[in-house]
Amino acid sequence: ISGRAPRICVLTDKGQQAFQYVFHADPVESEYTLLLSRHKSLEHVSLNIVARGILRKYGYSVDHNPSPVTLPSGGKLDVDIVARKGDQVLYVECERGTQNQENLYKKFDLLRAVTKDWYFVVPKRKVQSGLIDAINQWGKSRNRTVMVHIGDLSSQEKAKPEEKPWTYNRQSMTSNPKPTT
Repeated sequence: ISGRAPRICVLTDKGQQAFQYVFHADPVESEYTLLLSRHKSLEHVSLNIVARGILRKYGYSVDHNPSPVTLPSGGKLDVDIVARKGDQVLYVECERGTQNQENLYKKFDLLRAVTKDWYFVVPKRKVQSGLIDAINQWGKSRNRTVMVHIGDLSSQEKAKPEEKPWTYNRQSMTSNPKPTT
């Protein structure tokens, strides 16, 4: 996440055979294999795993392998994480700052069809800044606003346990901002 390659352990074929021999059962599918089938890269998998841990630290139950969300139009939205706390349901996207504008805008359009409260986890402040810029440009191009919540992993170590994991909470901009009263 912060420059170091993650260390992932997965049973080899021989390891799986040893597990079967010792426990007389098949081993479960590795979390790594499951997550890598859903995400773009090992780094994205790692970001999702760290995000899950932070959300749990703040009392959320976390589904890191959620079913797609059905949109009112009938389409589907694949989110990285669904986090729940009481009656609150959050659709959380883990962003590394590697997607192009077209793909981000498609994701934003799908998110906006489901909720006006957007939650993201990013590895560092630079990615947060780029994401905020992309959301504001999207909002201006669509004349839409959303409430943006971002958890910057590089700031989490300084966060107090009673604080929320969201280090950035602001409404996005549009081309026609409404005056506040």
